[in-house]
Amino acid sequence: MATPLRITNIVATSNLSTSIYLPLVVQRFPFCEFNRKKFAAMTVRLTSPRTTCLVFGSGRIVCTGSSNLDACRLSMLEVWSMIDSCGYKSEIRDFLIQNIVASFNYGKKLDLEVLFTKYQKESAFGK
Repeated sequence: MATPLRITNIVATSNLSTSIYLPLVVQRFPFCEFNRKKFAAMTVRLTSPRTTCLVFGSGRIVCTGSSNLDACRLSMLEVWSMIDSCGYKSEIRDFLIQNIVASFNYGKKLDLEVLFTKYQKESAFGK
C-alpha cells in the first residue's frame, strides 16, 4: 500500500545583495560557527524552524534541512534579520529552490536495473 509523499529536505539559496564581514556577525551571535581555515562560510543552526544556513562573505546564503517552503523562507528571513542587526543594510534577492528530497512507500518492489536500462537517457548516469 502506497504512503503519502513526505518532503524531508529543501535546499534553497538567496543573495543578501551585500558582502559581509563574517567575524563581526559571529561575535554578536555566539551560536554561529565560523572557522575560515575549515570552511569559507558561517554556519547558523536555527532551532525554530529547525534548519541550517550557510552564510558566505559574498552575501550568499544556502539553507538546508527544511521540510516545507514556509520554514525555508522563515529561516532566510531570520538570518537576514541577524545580518541586518549588525549594521548591514541588505535585502533578500534571488531566492531559489535548488533541490527537494521527498520519500514515499510505493507499495511494490522496484527493479532498479530494469528501470535504468529502460530509461537510460533520462538517468543521470546515462548522459
